[in-house]
Amino acid sequence: MEEHEWTPQQRARIIIISIIAAIVVIAGGIYGYQRYQRGRLPSGMEQVQDLGFGFKRATIVKSDKFGTGHYPFFFYRDKPLCQIGPEPSISPSGNYAVYQDARNGKLILFRRRDEKVIELTKVFVGIANPYTWHEDEGTIECGFAKEGLSQVFPLQ
Repeated sequence: MEEHEWTPQQRARIIIISIIAAIVVIAGGIYGYQRYQRGRLPSGMEQVQDLGFGFKRATIVKSDKFGTGHYPFFFYRDKPLCQIGPEPSISPSGNYAVYQDARNGKLILFRRRDEKVIELTKVFVGIANPYTWHEDEGTIECGFAKEGLSQVFPLQ
């Protein structure tokens, strides 16, 4: 029997094909794992609603000896912004979001560009709703439901 010897070009092709096959297998595994993780809710979260532009509303479940509570939270990507009261509002461009913190009632502006949180009010002034965006003017108008008042805030 004759023994076959590989030429340098054949050896190079085999090595290159092996490397490409390994990269494809690794990339497929990473992609599959990410898809699997995306479909699962993080621990303690009952429901997640995608609001667009990386924003989401999630209901977090907490249990203690008195019972189980369901608390709505507002997130940017995986960063919790606050426990929310009324529904948050996201600007048409997605560059800003405004929301009201359920714990202290402050009205807060989130600037997506640098992930800056800006307090629009220092105290609770009423339940904020509706919101009217005027991005071209650099402002947002917040109505305060029962009071029938509104206030215009700059998009700092």
